[in-house]
Amino acid sequence: MKPKLKKKYRFDIKMMMADCEANYARICRIMPSVLRKEVTDNLNGAIGSTIDKSLDHLSFDIDLATNKPAKLTLSIAERCRFTTMVNLQVLIDSFVDVDGESGCVNMSIRLYHDVNMAEVIACNHKPNRLASYEYPNELMFQPDEKAQQNRFLSEWLGLCSKHGLSSKNMTAGLYAAASSAAIHAEPHADAHHSEQQASPSIDTLLVGGRSLRT
Repeated sequence: MKPKLKKKYRFDIKMMMADCEANYARICRIMPSVLRKEVTDNLNGAIGSTIDKSLDHLSFDIDLATNKPAKLTLSIAERCRFTTMVNLQVLIDSFVDVDGESGCVNMSIRLYHDVNMAEVIACNHKPNRLASYEYPNELMFQPDEKAQQNRFLSEWLGLCSKHGLSSKNMTAGLYAAASSAAIHAEPHADAHHSEQQASPSIDTLLVGGRSLRT
């Protein structure tokens, strides 16, 4: 009897777009300052803003039902006319690797404001430029690496929204501004994913290319 051949991964652009739209809405809700418009002074080229730039860096304690919460930070690294670069870092003291070091996840996320999408462009400082990869490859990415990383981001953002405690004093007015500042109703795909990923089991994390388990 011939062994069954594994089906080749086929990139699903509709699913990718739905994930990116949902993550954009989540980030805007958690960190409204990503929607800030930069205003250029034509006289001297100075750039001003109507929102305190201290809101460009937020920290949250995420309850993982362990003895120590994870520390999640979001920071804006770059602003352009139609895009914003956001860095996400998660420190997990309750997870340790074989060297006894705390778990750490780093993601670089680019927000595209003209299409309301957010895409993970690098994870743990390893860029993921392709929608799909031939396996094996130099970085040993999975064929659906980009899709996995975008879903991984959605899990952390979901935990941040549901179980995160902000270390800053976030006023109700700030969140009200977020809901009225060009954030449309969250895409229908988000509701679909929320049922499947609202309570993710984060027992394995990719840290520096190594598997990290409790």
